[in-house]
Amino acid sequence: MADDFTERYGDLLTGSCDCADRIVLNAYYPMGSTAGGFRTWWRRLVGGSDAEADAVLDNTHLMRLAGRFARRVRAWAADNAVPVIDCPAGERKHLIAEEYLRTHSVGPGVFLILVAKAPAMIWDVRRPADGTVISNLARKRTYVNHYSFHMMDRAWGHLVVKMAGHAPFAAQVILNGPEYVAIAAQGEGIGFTKEGNCFTEITDPDGLAQLTLRDHVIAPILAGVKIRRHDHVPARLTPIDQDYEHLRTDMATLFRHLGIQPGPAAA
Repeated sequence: MADDFTERYGDLLTGSCDCADRIVLNAYYPMGSTAGGFRTWWRRLVGGSDAEADAVLDNTHLMRLAGRFARRVRAWAADNAVPVIDCPAGERKHLIAEEYLRTHSVGPGVFLILVAKAPAMIWDVRRPADGTVISNLARKRTYVNHYSFHMMDRAWGHLVVKMAGHAPFAAQVILNGPEYVAIAAQGEGIGFTKEGNCFTEITDPDGLAQLTLRDHVIAPILAGVKIRRHDHVPARLTPIDQDYEHLRTDMATLFRHLGIQPGPAAA
């Protein structure tokens, strides 16, 4: 269904393209998002006995973990000649990345890392005065450094993975729909002129309309949510099987709430 703007200027348009402008995927580690799961993750990370791991589960050690994360990110960037820019509050980070791309030639992979503070849910460990036991393990919202890894992908073009530097390391994957369509159009030999995210001139509007995310990206996902990892449910699911089933059912629930019906499962 055309919107009011399209109907008003329909006589001036040569075609239309159904494409998502921005796609933001929230990523998180399920085990690290509950108190019991986080404590289990910490014990596996530290090693040793449960008592030994619990003895060093406190805010000081969690801050040290965030510090190691930051140092390793910067060390990797230095070894791979990837610039790291610390951004003050209020700075529009996407403009920094766009200016960098205008003045540099980049290949596939990470080409820029931007660091800025943003709110995140982190773990707060409370102990009594003697520090013998953990009295409370709760999540609190506070401002921490986030690391935006700007990448160039062969299919998606410029994308961003934004990750909190504190446990449980929540992240976002930010994709650009029109950039995906533009790269696909180049592969099909369809000429176009693009200003920002707007296609201002297209040599084959109908051909471009066939390259939208709905058919090439969303449709395979819709079909995938109906496919089990195994032809039958095994007596005992491995951790990978459990994660796959959780993801599959969560995606199916999301699509059902959005009024989107998954397609038939692949043979």
